[in-house]
Amino acid sequence: DGKLDERVHINTNDEFQLLAHTLNNLSSSLEDKIAQIVAESKKLELILHNMDNAVFLLDRYGRVTTANKMAGEVFNLTPAMLGRHNIHVIGSSFFDHAVHEAIAKNKHQVIDLKTSLDGQKRVFQVFLAPVTAASNDVIHLLAVFHDITALQELNDRQAEFIANASHELSTPLTSIKGFAETLLDGAIKDPEISPKFVSIILNEAERMHRLVKDLLQLAKLDSDEYRRQIALESVELAPLMAKVIQELTPQAQRKKINLQMEPTDDNIFAAAHHDWLKQVLVNIVDNGIKYTPDGGSVLLNCRRQDQKAVIIVQDSGMGIPAKDLPLIFERFYRVDRARSRTAGGTGLGLSIVKFIVDMLGGQIDVQSKVDVGTTFIITLPLAAKELTKD
Repeated sequence: DGKLDERVHINTNDEFQLLAHTLNNLSSSLEDKIAQIVAESKKLELILHNMDNAVFLLDRYGRVTTANKMAGEVFNLTPAMLGRHNIHVIGSSFFDHAVHEAIAKNKHQVIDLKTSLDGQKRVFQVFLAPVTAASNDVIHLLAVFHDITALQELNDRQAEFIANASHELSTPLTSIKGFAETLLDGAIKDPEISPKFVSIILNEAERMHRLVKDLLQLAKLDSDEYRRQIALESVELAPLMAKVIQELTPQAQRKKINLQMEPTDDNIFAAAHHDWLKQVLVNIVDNGIKYTPDGGSVLLNCRRQDQKAVIIVQDSGMGIPAKDLPLIFERFYRVDRARSRTAGGTGLGLSIVKFIVDMLGGQIDVQSKVDVGTTFIITLPLAAKELTKD
């Protein structure tokens, strides 16, 4: 009746006792084997249940027979979906083709599967492993889905970044090469043309220098090792803003722009990093000066608000169209490429600003109206000493 824990007790000192002893040993051994198999099965079930990857077991016809917890969460499985063909569960003919190929060839496969789940694009690296019987016939197929969406997005961004950087560097290089060749061909002897060409070469070289400087800044900020070495500190905002104004005043004066700090709350300390925050303000104010017509204004102030430190930079510049506002922090994005190059922009300044503010645990918002001006609002955590004042 399947009760392996029961034993036969016979004391006849003959072959029946020997047979009973043998049966008891077999029963005990079988009981141990079953317990071992059950323990291994539970261990495997526990591993599958807690895996970060979605795991499916399919039969040789491509039907889903088993799925772990993560598979259920990722693909929104219901119990009724078990036993259905994978095309109705995964929803990919490409995956189905790979499944049948792995089964037919009895060979491991690795594919990259691009799909859409809950309206979001997802990319999985899928490992397909046939499970065979003693006859070497495929009876099941194990499919393990490793989500590489974030990695793929990173690779795409890096490829786009390299392409943009190459393009941005090639433009001034082409200009420098062209004017240098013209000078070598004899224009250098022309007293009217040669100074203009040399000036253009110098301007393009300076533009390349600014771009390389910004690229190096982004690379440094992107470095985990560099960020780990940086500790937040208490930064007093008013003196920092005054320092930025002092450094950029000559640039503002050349355009007769009123660059000043409005009356602010005194002794506001933000939890930040002095050099990073200075870089943020320099980039924003520099942008304001570049894109504000002669005679305009760039004003700075700061205040406490809702247990936060708030910095405001407001200019009376050209403004940013509403359609461009969500994109201005993207790398190499320019509202007006020709205007940006004329002003000396690299297309990376605001990307660096957003990157730093995010790392400081802050937030940056922008409000703008064409031909009226732009306002940047930076919100940062107050330093610990500030929180005790309230």
